Amino acid sequence: MKNIFKKTFVSMLVIGSFTVLAFTTEPGGKGQVQKNLREYFRDLTDQGLFSGSVLVAREGNILYKEGLGLADYDTGRVNTPTTVYAIASISKAFTAVSIMILEERGLLSVNDKLSDYMPDYPRGDEITIHQLLNMTAGIYNYAENPDIRISEYHSHEEMLQYFMNEPMEHEPGTDWAYCNSCYFLLGMIVEQVSGMTYRDFIRVNIFEPLKMKHSGYDPDGFEFDNKKAVGYDCIQTVPPPVSITIHPTVTFSAGGIYSTVTDMYKWHRSFQTEALLSRNSLDRIFTPGPGNYGYGWYIESHEMAGQEREMIWHWGSYLGYHGFIAHLPAEDIFIFLQYNFTAPNPGNRYQALPYVKDAVGIILNH
Repeated sequence: MKNIFKKTFVSMLVIGSFTVLAFTTEPGGKGQVQKNLREYFRDLTDQGLFSGSVLVAREGNILYKEGLGLADYDTGRVNTPTTVYAIASISKAFTAVSIMILEERGLLSVNDKLSDYMPDYPRGDEITIHQLLNMTAGIYNYAENPDIRISEYHSHEEMLQYFMNEPMEHEPGTDWAYCNSCYFLLGMIVEQVSGMTYRDFIRVNIFEPLKMKHSGYDPDGFEFDNKKAVGYDCIQTVPPPVSITIHPTVTFSAGGIYSTVTDMYKWHRSFQTEALLSRNSLDRIFTPGPGNYGYGWYIESHEMAGQEREMIWHWGSYLGYHGFIAHLPAEDIFIFLQYNFTAPNPGNRYQALPYVKDAVGIILNH
């Protein structure tokens, strides 16, 4: 059974209720929108399709936030808007912002070569930080390696052995392929350039300024113990099976961050207020390249509420957790969904998209 779980991991690396509703004065049927969103997500929960937390906002106003289902089936603790979850690959956006903070401070450039920081990395003189950020470097994705001991502590050097000597997926800069290894290397560069651990850098430069008090990278596994949601393989059986724990040092800067839906809303708002970065840097982050990928974000158009709409988004998925963060800039709609169970098809990054589309339809068609 453990091998099955490991296979699932490498393919993706990728009931109680507690409600808090935020009421504001925006005109135009907001009360009905809140009611419809609440009914929609509670219905998904009743069907066994959702367990976790949701936050939906528009134009700086929270329309709906709620915890649904159980965070811990052994104790009966319910999910809430402040329950802490592993956000998996949604972590990549924090790593990208960290790199851009360092660039704005004049400590590096996205045009620098990987070899400037890792002289011994194979073909590092052909790979730029920019290519790591937008996943065009061609480096082998370590999540494809079946030999990773996912529940064990790994040093950075040990993790490098899972990918640095593997054949390239393509020539640097010539194509796009989703790659956790790129973001692992970026985290190592953050540490080298800043002289801080990745954990401390994002705490001091992102979480503390934004007052994200329940977010962090926790390689020791001790933070937020009484607030973390337990990750389950599925919630269709009673009791649901607890997922294998993936050690944070395996995912690191590619997917090791924990957060809450309320903290992630603060993260989203920072992009509107330029709290962390200049508009120029933000524009570069959200400029799509090959694969419709920017720096830690997808930028694509999807049909929603009867027309094509641009969406900036990312997913995060591994054993026990699945999340989806989305912003529609033209409509200024923000949606963050976080499950505490393994998605039925975890390798499908669009798995939660139908729920996002339905929520957008509720907001725009009221």
